[in-house]
Amino acid sequence: MLDLTTAGIVLAGLGFLYLFLRQRAHFWWVFVGFIFTGPLFLVYASFPHGNNFLLGTVERFYLVPYLFLFLAVSVGVVALEKAVFSLFQRLHIHLRISVAILFLLYPILLLVINFPKFESLKLDMTAEHVAQDVLGTPMPHSLLLLSEDTRLFNSQYLYYQKPKNYPFIIVHFGVLPFSWYREWFARNHPDIVIPPTDTKEQIFSPFIHANASAFTIYADSPYGTSDEYLWVPMGLLFRLEKSTSTLEKDAYIEENERLFEKYHDPLAGALGVYKHVMLADVLRVYGNGNRDVGKAYMKLGEYELAKKRFAESVRIQSDAVENYIELATSQIMLGQCDPMRKPGVAEV
Repeated sequence: MLDLTTAGIVLAGLGFLYLFLRQRAHFWWVFVGFIFTGPLFLVYASFPHGNNFLLGTVERFYLVPYLFLFLAVSVGVVALEKAVFSLFQRLHIHLRISVAILFLLYPILLLVINFPKFESLKLDMTAEHVAQDVLGTPMPHSLLLLSEDTRLFNSQYLYYQKPKNYPFIIVHFGVLPFSWYREWFARNHPDIVIPPTDTKEQIFSPFIHANASAFTIYADSPYGTSDEYLWVPMGLLFRLEKSTSTLEKDAYIEENERLFEKYHDPLAGALGVYKHVMLADVLRVYGNGNRDVGKAYMKLGEYELAKKRFAESVRIQSDAVENYIELATSQIMLGQCDPMRKPGVAEV
């Protein structure tokens, strides 16, 4: 519906009806092609659509059924044109031409609607910016554990294809259990301890524990560890800390605010024009980063700063309900309930 618009759906329906009534063999070819490459394939694949990244992953499979669907749209335009001309056979030739030109409005409308969305991607740097922000977070002599696609792939591109002598080491944590990666990693980083095991459950925690004393460890997710350690939100990442260590509140807040101050605005590029589903997962990265740090501020009793982070998470990731819940919680803690109350709503 979003791609074809309501007019396109109507024209496709007319096209299928026209083919069924007038050219039955062509109808079955187009209809079966659309059904098998579209709805039936998606049901068979059962690919999840839970977030923008997953929707962007499956979106490429829509291209094949679209070929058949737009054939139906084209036939629908022809069928509608014939119907109009048959009803108004006495129209002057110039008026008939004017009516025919009206049928050009649909493809022109699609061009007008969609061109700004794609034109904004021409020089867009959103994906590279999120990589720059992720790579700009760890301190020197660190390990950066990444397994989540959006942060991992973009960061690896900058890290390996545009090397700048980063003072830390990226670990592709998701493939660490595989022997081929461990062998490559051991050759290139002999000072890092790699436990000899093939399962995620048996390697993640031992790897972290084996290297925590020698390196500061950052990660894109709070991976499982023993009670000896805990993960502290740090910008777009998490930093491993000893459970017995005392977090210096002022220093923690200063470092996080410095990071967010230098981070790019993910809505400043193409995502400010249109939420391209694959690229829009970047908004989740920034939205979650602000929310996680805001929750840490709440635990420190810094409700005003927490409210600032939650408000930013709402601005960036406006479709995440949890962001609104956290923002409302911070306002409650600040005694700012009145601005949230809608006019005419009775107090409980």
